[in-house]
Amino acid sequence: MIKPKEKQCKPINKAYGYESCGKMFPPHKIIYAGCCQVCYWDWMQTTEAGQIHYQKQFLPKSQQKTRSREREEKRKTKIDLMTTSAYRSKILLPILQKTARMIDYGTACIASDRFEGKMAGGHYFSVGSNATTSLNLHNIHIQSFQSNSWKGGDDKKYQEGLIKRYGHEYFEFVNALKKTPALHLTKDDMTEMKTKAQQICNEIEKSKRLSSPEARISLRNKVNENLGIYPKEFSVFTK
Repeated sequence: MIKPKEKQCKPINKAYGYESCGKMFPPHKIIYAGCCQVCYWDWMQTTEAGQIHYQKQFLPKSQQKTRSREREEKRKTKIDLMTTSAYRSKILLPILQKTARMIDYGTACIASDRFEGKMAGGHYFSVGSNATTSLNLHNIHIQSFQSNSWKGGDDKKYQEGLIKRYGHEYFEFVNALKKTPALHLTKDDMTEMKTKAQQICNEIEKSKRLSSPEARISLRNKVNENLGIYPKEFSVFTK
């Protein structure tokens, strides 16, 4: 194998005139303007042209990293100050709503039976009317934003959609979720659930495909069981 011809550390272009070490290096060691790594750094620190180059090439990246760290610290502080209710609705719930959309991938809005428009994870029992059932995957199905916001969520059509898509027996199960006993979850409880919920959501998203109604019910059962939020009576549907 032929050894690459070495190059001399000899400044050119923007670094021209800088007094370098003049040593010979493999080509990949000459990193900028004819300089080796050591001389390149020294040129940026000791010459006017080098300092201008440094400010243009490196400071913006450094400042961007600093701003990114500051944003992340601000986000974490905001989360730390959240109430239990706010953490549920703003952090944990959106992950479960996305999970429901991924389970229902390729299907129409549960209430309008239309494919048009941006889709959300809509609740049969709204979060405002029943916070206890808000984290149950059987209470969350794909629903268009338009349908989900119209008069509180198209309740009657949502009911009809559940019956049409999954059968009357499943609708009765979903409708009975209103009897779910209070959960009394703490913020620490939900913080632990959030990590697990995100992992589950990512796995389902990677393998998303149009599934049969039976498969979608089964996936909801599995997610509920894995999260362990609800008693089996209210988390697993069996015929």
